[in-house]
Amino acid sequence: MLFIAVVGNITVIWIVVGHKSMRSVTNFFLLNLTIADLMMATFNAIFNFVFMLHSHWPFGQIYCTINNFISNLTVASSVFTITAMSIDRYNFIRILSTNL
Repeated sequence: MLFIAVVGNITVIWIVVGHKSMRSVTNFFLLNLTIADLMMATFNAIFNFVFMLHSHWPFGQIYCTINNFISNLTVASSVFTITAMSIDRYNFIRILSTNL
């Protein structure tokens, strides 16, 4: 499942960045969500799985701090991006409904 997450997110990044026709506001929001999800999959999921298996953190104090920071950063980034997408869509729909 982790392999699918990494490959899928890299594919989305490649499509949005590599094709000029895919560069829109909505796709940049999705790109931000994709980057946050990719960071969670590569920097947190594997290490947290090892921690749960062995019941102790074998990666050192520095990476423990980095891991927690990346975890909080990616979750906050996802929440703020979804909030910004919601506000953007709300404003778009509000503008369309006033023009009717």
